[in-house]
Amino acid sequence: MRGQKSWYLLCLPLFLVTPLLVYWIYPPTQKQSPEAPAWAKDELKKMGDISLKEILMGSFAFLALILWIFGKELNVDATIAAISITVMMVLTNVVSWDDVIGNKPAWNILVWFATLVALASGA
Repeated sequence: MRGQKSWYLLCLPLFLVTPLLVYWIYPPTQKQSPEAPAWAKDELKKMGDISLKEILMGSFAFLALILWIFGKELNVDATIAAISITVMMVLTNVVSWDDVIGNKPAWNILVWFATLVALASGA
């Protein structure tokens, strides 16, 4: 265990110095953009005010994160948390059911991960 603590002490300074090293080794080609604030303000006007669906989506994402982080303490399985959040998003019409079933890569990953977890647990 003692060697593991010294590893963390070595990683922290490297983690903090990495952005500076990247800036020195590979500096950005554009360092100023005076028109960026005006462009951003114009784009925000085009987007309009935040909608209820956006607020709900942010709330659901935050809830999912909390359930995944503290799931063991709350006795909530990560799979139940993910499926529950997805169901709540469909029921509140944040996403449509067609969006859910139309995302073939996500379903593919879900099936592969479920298979791998089942194999790893010996079920």
